[in-house]
Amino acid sequence: MLFRSRQRDLQVIWLTARTPQRWLPYRTLQRVVARGGRELSTVLLAAKEQLCLHTTVDCRPEACSYAAFYHQKMREKDVLPGLPPLSDPAVLRVVGLEHQVCPHALSLDRGEEVDLLIGDYNHLFDPDSELRRMDLSACVVVMDEAHQLPERVMGQASPVLSLEAADQVLQQDRKS
Repeated sequence: MLFRSRQRDLQVIWLTARTPQRWLPYRTLQRVVARGGRELSTVLLAAKEQLCLHTTVDCRPEACSYAAFYHQKMREKDVLPGLPPLSDPAVLRVVGLEHQVCPHALSLDRGEEVDLLIGDYNHLFDPDSELRRMDLSACVVVMDEAHQLPERVMGQASPVLSLEAADQVLQQDRKS
């Protein structure tokens, strides 16, 4: 499937229900390459919090030196072509440190040009997902354990009101 998709100029996005599951296709590709198989460019996506090199996750250029002048640093240092074909969170963090760029932004930029993008369902279905900037009409999306998808998507799209939040509003209302 991956090689046929590549021949048709389509990108494969492999989504999993759980974080540990995303390592299976990645490690499989590593084994294929180690045994002399064809190498496909791949990015293993991770959450911002897992990739962040700053003391707190605050992606504003004025708050994070890795976000500041990100695009300028990427152009000047020509970072993307230097990435290894198989890029996982550890690789992205090392490259981010080396070039002083945000590993999360780097993963998304690299993700636009690889053969295979691997991540959690959230990377595609979260309403705030930055992956939505991609042209999904040029992608083949594989859903690992798709039976878990409806519950996950409904959970993300459904508003949540906790009893604690309602109590706080009532207490504030009583004070006014």
